Amino acid sequence: MRVVPNIGNEKFVQFLARISYDPIKHGIFPIPPYMRRTHSLENFCDQVFPPALLNTGHTLFNTFDNRAILSFQNDTVTEFNNLLIQKLQGNIHIYDAMNSVDKENSFPGAEHIPAEFLQSLD
Repeated sequence: MRVVPNIGNEKFVQFLARISYDPIKHGIFPIPPYMRRTHSLENFCDQVFPPALLNTGHTLFNTFDNRAILSFQNDTVTEFNNLLIQKLQGNIHIYDAMNSVDKENSFPGAEHIPAEFLQSLD
């Protein structure tokens, strides 16, 4: 993991490095006060991707460079993605990545998997 050098980030790296070795941090443990916290997905979205940044997302190809979210629970990923998409400027285009099964190179019975099911997979 690469981190921009500054005192807050160095503390964060040290915190992460100790998690697996410190028995106190096995299970539920408090988050240090220097880490930003929020209990609202909307607020979190605005902190990671401020509105001013999102307003340039449709014109600058590098708008989202150097931004990452380390962890989400799986059921939150789709909700966050949908929230973020609604905040972006411009028209929304949806491209389905999977809507058929290659019957020649698949397992028996795969030909009966409906396209709707494949499109519902996240």
